[in-house]
This record gives sequence, C-alpha cells and structure tokens, in this order.
Amino acid sequence: MLGQNGKNAAIYEFDGHRLDAAKRLLYGPDNRPLTLKSKAFDTLLFLLENPGRVIDRDEMMEAVWPETVVEENNLTQHISTLRRLLGEGKNDHRYIVTVPGRGYEFTAQVTRPFLKNDTFPIIPEPDTTRKTSQKLFIVLAAGVAISLLLVGFLLQYGNTPAATGPIKSIAILPFRPIGDEGRNDVLELGMADTLISRFGKIKDLEVRPLSSVLNFRGPDHDAVAVGKELNADLVLEPNLQRLGERIRVNVRLIRVADGFVIWTDTINESSSDLLGVQDKIAARILNSVPFELSSEERVLLGKRSTNSSDAYEYYLYGRQNALKGTKEGIRSAIASYEKAISADPTYALAYAAMADAYRTLAFPGFARSKEVCPRARELANKALELDPTLAEGYTILGYIDFLYDWDMTSAEANFRRSIELGPNNSDAHRAYSLFLSHTGRHDEAIGEIRVAKELSPQTLIVQVLEGQALLFAGRCEEALSQFNKVVDFDPNYWIGHYNLGRAYLFQGRYEEALAELSKATELNAPAHMSLRNTGYAYARMGDHNKARKIIDELKTLSAREFIPFSSIAMIYIGLGQKEEALNLLEKALDERETYLVLLRSYKLWDDLRAEPRFAHILKRMNLND
Repeated sequence: MLGQNGKNAAIYEFDGHRLDAAKRLLYGPDNRPLTLKSKAFDTLLFLLENPGRVIDRDEMMEAVWPETVVEENNLTQHISTLRRLLGEGKNDHRYIVTVPGRGYEFTAQVTRPFLKNDTFPIIPEPDTTRKTSQKLFIVLAAGVAISLLLVGFLLQYGNTPAATGPIKSIAILPFRPIGDEGRNDVLELGMADTLISRFGKIKDLEVRPLSSVLNFRGPDHDAVAVGKELNADLVLEPNLQRLGERIRVNVRLIRVADGFVIWTDTINESSSDLLGVQDKIAARILNSVPFELSSEERVLLGKRSTNSSDAYEYYLYGRQNALKGTKEGIRSAIASYEKAISADPTYALAYAAMADAYRTLAFPGFARSKEVCPRARELANKALELDPTLAEGYTILGYIDFLYDWDMTSAEANFRRSIELGPNNSDAHRAYSLFLSHTGRHDEAIGEIRVAKELSPQTLIVQVLEGQALLFAGRCEEALSQFNKVVDFDPNYWIGHYNLGRAYLFQGRYEEALAELSKATELNAPAHMSLRNTGYAYARMGDHNKARKIIDELKTLSAREFIPFSSIAMIYIGLGQKEEALNLLEKALDERETYLVLLRSYKLWDDLRAEPRFAHILKRMNLND
C-alpha cells in the first residue's frame, strides 16, 4: 500500500488533525500526538489517501494487510478504534461512514499542505507595489495549481498498466467554489478553459472542449457519471477556496471506468507572480519525470499565452460573452478582446479570439461581410505572426477563405493545417466538415463531423452540424432523427428547432416546418433566419399573402439592421419569381454575403439550377462542379 514503511512523505490535514505519513504520527487539534497502533495508522492513512470514495472492505484489507489472510473483524476493530480516537459518537459520522454491504468512506475534507522541502514550493507573498484584481489572482493561482497536478499526473502516469487500459482522453470540469459566496461563472469556466487549451496541445491526449463541459457547472454532478457521458478515461474535478491573500485548490483525478480516485491533492498558493513561476514549475516537472513528449509538445506546454494579468482577465470575459452566441454577446466579447490586446499587444490568443468573433458576426448574418471579414482576416494573420503554431488562427483563415474570398484551395490548406496543429481540436474538424459539405464532398464531411463529435460528444452545435451534413447529403431521415435528438436533449436550444424546421422544408412537410421555425423564433433565433424559411414555407403552401407580408417585414427590418439580400431571395423562390430572386442573389454576390456558400448544397435553391445566371453565380464563387 502506498504510504507504508515511510514511502509516502505526505502530510494530510482534516478538521484540525494532521497525519505525517513519513514520521507515522497523527496529531490532534491541539498539535499533540495521538497514540495509534501500526495497522490502525495504516487504515487511517489509506482512508486519507482515498477521501470521498467508498472503499470495499476487501480492497482495504488487501492494502492494510498485503499478502496476509486476516479476519474481517480486524478491520472492523480498527475502524472502531479510529472513530473513538477522533471523537465520533454512536450516530456521529463526521469522518468515517459505514456503507452497508460494501465498506467505508472518509467524508471529512482532506487537504495536503506543501512544506518547504516539498516538490512544489510555496510562491512568495505578493508584491504590493502593484495592485491586481483579486479575482484574477484566483484564476491564475488555480490555473497554476491544477496545471502542476495535471501535468505531473500525465507525465508520471501516462503509461497506465494494461489492466486499466491506456489513457486517451480527459475531461476537465469547471471549477467549483467551496461555498456559494463569490460565485463567478467567468472565473469557474475561464480557469477550466485555460487548462483545456493548455493540455489540448498534447497530441495523444483528447481533452474534452469547454463546450462539452458547460452543462456540468456547479456541485450537483457526479464526476464519474459526467466522465461516462463525455466518454472520457479521466475526469479532473477541481474546487477552490479563497483564504485572504492565498487560495486553496482541491483536486481529484478520477478514473472513469471504475470510479477510482487516482489522485487527490490540495495545493496552497499565494496570489503573486503566478505567471512568472508557471513556466518554472512546468519545466521542472517536464525535466524530472520521464514521459514521451515530442520536442514541439514540450515547447507548446511551456509557452505562456501572455505576460499580462490584466490582458488575461479581459480575455476570460471575452470568452464568456462569446459563448452566449448572440449578436450582443459577440459585440461585448470583441470589446473585451480589444482591451486584452491593448494590455498586451503580443497576445496571439486574444487576436485569434477576436478574429473568430468577427467571423461569427458574418456567417449568421449579424453584420455585413465586407465590414467584418477583412477585419477577421487581419486579426488572424496577426495572431499567426505572433504564434505560427496557433491552430485557431488557421481555422479562422480557412473560414474567411471559404466564406468571403471563395478561395477553396487556400481554405482547404488552412483547415488541414489547423487540424495538423490541433488533431484533437473539435472546432477544427467541424470547420473542415462545413467546408466539405458546402463544396459537395458529403461523405468526407460526415466523416469529419463525426470525428468532431467523438472529440466533443456533448457539444450541441456539433450534434446539429452532423444532422446538417446528413441533410445536405440527401439523407433526410437520418438528419431528422439527429435533429430530434438535439431538441429532445435541450428543448430550449433554438438552433435545434431551426434546423429541424429546415429538414421538414426539404421534405415538403410545411406545417411541421412552420411549428419548429416558430419555436426557434420564440427562443430568440435571428429574425431574418426564421423569417426567410417561414416565408418560403407559406409560399410553397400557396399562401402568397403571408409570404409577401414577410418580405415586407424583412424590408422594413433592413432600415434599422442588416438583412441579407439572400434571405428575401429565398422567399421569391418559393413564390416562383425567379428573376426577382436572381436579382437579389446578384446583389448578395456583390456584398459577398457568407450565406451564399449554401447555394450549392441547399435543396431550396433547386428551382434556379437550370438558370444561366445562377450557374454564373456559382462559378464566381468557385462552387460549380
């Protein structure tokens, strides 16, 4: 058993007690040593090494009495001794809980303070000459703390014994504060996002993206169940607590297959100079523990994204706003990224994030392509100038080449480079799938989106894009099944209802399409997206008055917000007015509307395919066969 014969030099603390594994001493709240027989000490040590886990009696007896046959009563007596020693009454289970038919669980919070001779030193007290946000101290300190623990584990235990199988994937859950005071989603998600990004650079390790773990915020989730849902081998479950000018981070690394807590630890950090010490600690671990990493991975793991704590804080707030997916959220994100770049003009990741925000404004039609796409390209190029290894930069360039410049050769090269740099990046695979789908390479598109789905099984937009790839490939029934799964999983996800409505349109099931599009509108879908499909449905149903009213509504909206010409053109197609539709599509072409990339794959444009003007539009966009 780990910890016997002085092999474990750790200190464990719980409820005022302290156990010194090396000296084999237990101290009470008054710091006086408590007398314990050898096997009772080993029993307590094993419980402290595995807090919060129900330990089977057989496992505990094997650990305490290795290679020795003993009666179960011996273990029961030692548990009783420990309860008396720790002051537990008959019905008082502050420390040890008996689980009938199974074994025991140590339920008190266990921490491990680091001492001056430990592997990871306490960071010096903060420099008071510069006042920095206390919230950011927590973010950075926790990021360093968990980075230490996770890097250490991955390096030391990367080659798991055959009995448990190789470690291929990990899910890093959002940070869970100890207590409800001071809860802040930006910090909880931001810290997880930073760790996910950092460890995602290990090519042989699949790290579930932030979008996959978003639904598992707060204390009401069982880590093992989450791991199974995410199809991950390991789950990192972090908690944090602020203690004045220091923070305490508790972390458990759990093997999902059997719920075994591989590693549990506590790290205390001061809140100063954390960016400066992060590289030193990571390098110390990388150089001291053997693990098969490429030279490129070593460089990437040791690289800091910024030296500015202020820039990092603005970046976190930008990420949080961007995740909302609304026009207002994206605009707010851009403002935060601008502040991050102002604080650190060399912050490559912030440039890439802002580039993606501008690109996101263009594709659903939140803004004119000519206003935002050149800016997105400029920012992505700047990001890659600062960091040529940044996969996100190539993904954005691929999008702009494809959606705006219509340079399909360059787009594919950039998407492939993005995947080469980040083979386990779900976003890169889904971007490439979108490109393949809209250029008519449907089987490849379905293959790529399913890779993205494997990497990010709980990300709803990936589930939607799988359905979309099937729909554009002509596999309508499979697409309908996929979209129905999405809306069943989250009935309030407007993108699911919107795409289910589009699938019904493809099949001519207009009443059902209208119901789903109406639901999407109720859930705040962008007005022009729902209206163009709704108008098309009314036109096809023969209710031309309602279709024309929607055209008038879109024209009225265009006086105060951007409405793509292609949205109105679609309704004219439903009305059978091809010339009006083509006139608007040619205006959309001059505007370089990003929605036009759907012209080749979208069934609703089929009535125009025999028209020379339509063929010319496809040719100008390099979408012709």
